[in-house]
Amino acid sequence: RELRRVLFHELTHIFQYDIIYQKPVAHIFTGEFLYSPPLWFIEGMAEYFSGPMDSVGEMVLRTAVVTNKLVPLTKLHDFSILGPFVYLGYKEGQSAIQFLADEFGEEKIASLLQELRHSRTKDLDEAMKNVLGIGLSEFDKRWQRELRRRYYPLVASRDMPDVVSKRLTKAKKGSYLRPAWSPSGDMIAVISTVGGRYDIRIISAGDGKTLLRPIARLYRREFEEIRTKGTGVAWSPEGDRIAFFASKDARDYLFIYNIITNEYRKVEMPFDMCWSPEWSPDGGRIAFIALKDGRSDVYILSLRKLGIGKPSIKRVTDDPFDEESISWRPSSEELAFSSERNGWYRIVIRDLGGGEERVLTPPGFDSRSPKWDPTGRFIYFTADMNGFNDVYRLDVRRGECYRVVRTLTGCFSPAPSPDGEKLALSAYNDGVQDIYLVDLEGAELERVELKGGEPPPEAEKPEIELISRRRYTPKLMLDAIFTDFVMSSDGVLRNVTQLIASDMLGNHRLMLTVLSQSGYFAPDFIAYYFYLAMKPDFGVALYNYHTLHLVRTVWGEEWFLERNTGVAALLSYPFSRYRRLEVQLEAISMPFAYSFRTRKPIERGSLIYLSASVVGDTVEWSEFGPRSGARYILGVERTLPWSDLDMTNLMADVRRYLPLGDRTVLAVRAIGAASLGRDSMVYYLGGIDTLRGYGYEELSGSRALLLNLELRVPFIDEIRFGWPVSWSLSGIRGIGFVDMGAAWWRWERPILWRVEGRRVKLEDLKCSVGVGLRLKLGLFDLDFDFAKKTDLVKFEPGYTFHFGIGQEF
Repeated sequence: RELRRVLFHELTHIFQYDIIYQKPVAHIFTGEFLYSPPLWFIEGMAEYFSGPMDSVGEMVLRTAVVTNKLVPLTKLHDFSILGPFVYLGYKEGQSAIQFLADEFGEEKIASLLQELRHSRTKDLDEAMKNVLGIGLSEFDKRWQRELRRRYYPLVASRDMPDVVSKRLTKAKKGSYLRPAWSPSGDMIAVISTVGGRYDIRIISAGDGKTLLRPIARLYRREFEEIRTKGTGVAWSPEGDRIAFFASKDARDYLFIYNIITNEYRKVEMPFDMCWSPEWSPDGGRIAFIALKDGRSDVYILSLRKLGIGKPSIKRVTDDPFDEESISWRPSSEELAFSSERNGWYRIVIRDLGGGEERVLTPPGFDSRSPKWDPTGRFIYFTADMNGFNDVYRLDVRRGECYRVVRTLTGCFSPAPSPDGEKLALSAYNDGVQDIYLVDLEGAELERVELKGGEPPPEAEKPEIELISRRRYTPKLMLDAIFTDFVMSSDGVLRNVTQLIASDMLGNHRLMLTVLSQSGYFAPDFIAYYFYLAMKPDFGVALYNYHTLHLVRTVWGEEWFLERNTGVAALLSYPFSRYRRLEVQLEAISMPFAYSFRTRKPIERGSLIYLSASVVGDTVEWSEFGPRSGARYILGVERTLPWSDLDMTNLMADVRRYLPLGDRTVLAVRAIGAASLGRDSMVYYLGGIDTLRGYGYEELSGSRALLLNLELRVPFIDEIRFGWPVSWSLSGIRGIGFVDMGAAWWRWERPILWRVEGRRVKLEDLKCSVGVGLRLKLGLFDLDFDFAKKTDLVKFEPGYTFHFGIGQEF
């Protein structure tokens, strides 16, 4: 079912862009590719044709409407206004397209695509006026009115989660998921996304405070991603260990972590993916679900035989059904799990002794996350009957089913406490999920009739028919076109347009970057071809680009345009997901000397050099840029005997991003470079992209050092304007910075600083401090910086203003 949705969604995109843009490459020259219809229309249409809105989509949309968090379609040209809650944009778009089809006819969707095809600016408002007779603003009002008419009456019969239960966690960004009680009943293990990635936290069952983050230190060193599907985390019966699955370097591992001693065991699993661990009541086994060769089944791993050769794993199920979540019946040899049977997830019980199965819930809706209560009599689970994800309790022996929790939003992953008196669950509210506690003794139970208990249905056998066979021939197709604008300290506005094409298997990739500059005409381009079928990537490059240099003499300042033309052979070998080795053989033609009279090169030469670099990147991103992690490049390049110059160049560029809250980051950049040998490479400092407070290329030499410190903070979330039309600026960020840098020639002996008494005074090491603003305006990321020079003893009078586009490191 999910595969069908994804296929239809992506195929819709293919047809959309084929209709709207016809010949993408031809439109590069007209600039038409710079325009696009609103993203809500593009993604909403793809969601609409992928199938009806599911219960989760209904939940997100319904909650946004009743809490007045619905974003008008007129503000959803892109989803940047939504921040991390982009899923709401998809569902708003799907709902709007459904409304369009219901009110005006489904054929109007095709008519709108044809209108957009003939529109150079892809103006949906104008297209709607021509096709529907109303503009986007009026359509938005009618659609919102219909949503309010549908969802507002539900407030009378359903409450928000914190009304019917006790809220334990309070997430503002990120969620708390998959609660699992400790055997003692005083702690709950949960999956958390609050820090921007999946983590395991152990919280107090009394007040929800975080008690432990046991595996935070293992991130990246031992695993890259926690498997959160199903139960997520399991406790040992003794309560001293937790079990979970995580992946690293395309392999899945079972982790058994002792929360008392902080010792852990890591077991490599012979499957493509594993999830939903569940400890057996006797403590000697762990049941889980694993994917192998495209099929998911239930397995059991023996803990007693760990360390004796390969893990001892027993297969429990062998069928084409998709299993999702699992629970072990107390003091029994029975497992309950959710399994997709002919299009619907249903609760199934499996007897480990006799191998018999019973399907407990009927088709027509999805039943998920089964969990036995401590007595082994009841199974708690969630089901989306009538479009709401509510919690139910099923008496397995009598077949009686009761709704336990019903909310206006939705509930997931119910887990009864060890004493059976409380129920922990995660519930959706305001864009995130939190952990809630329900008092089962005071819960109002509502009887629901289920028709289950029948034997499991037979699996549908896929019909396989070989239509034809032919040898695969790579054919490059255009994947994407990107465009951006940048302006550095030389004051030149540059437009960068990139085209990327690849074949169906992704073994071949062609990239073409075209640069155009204001102020002068230059045919600048960089063309790459990569062969990606093996672990190391191989590539070749051809380029021609210009660099503007400012030379200061006793006669004044002169600008020179430097043209560089070259070819290169590339190799990139990954050590891991985060580190790689890059080797490059390059031949480049460049000017060596200029005429001050004509400002043109009077001598050109060739450089042929071999370079090697170690590159690392662990940066995690947010909507405003890098938020944590580090990136670095440590490189050396050496000219070969056939080169006109003789030099060896060393370079290190290290960047670190330290989160100081949800939206505040301390960014650090340190660069060191040195050119050794008979000849020298020239390094330049000065301007908004290196050393603020100083002019473009004001410092130069064959050695250079640079340190940048930036405190990046949220400054203004949104400014709304009412004239001449309604518009707004959002996501304005502020920075405070300290820059230090020095450049000198090999024959010089720089004095970076002097110590005068108790004070340090900078000499050849230059420094500036200042503040700035960052504005994101679609294609333009505007940078405004005010810098003041200092030698750490006094400030120089005045300040220097810098303006740039896209210069944040």
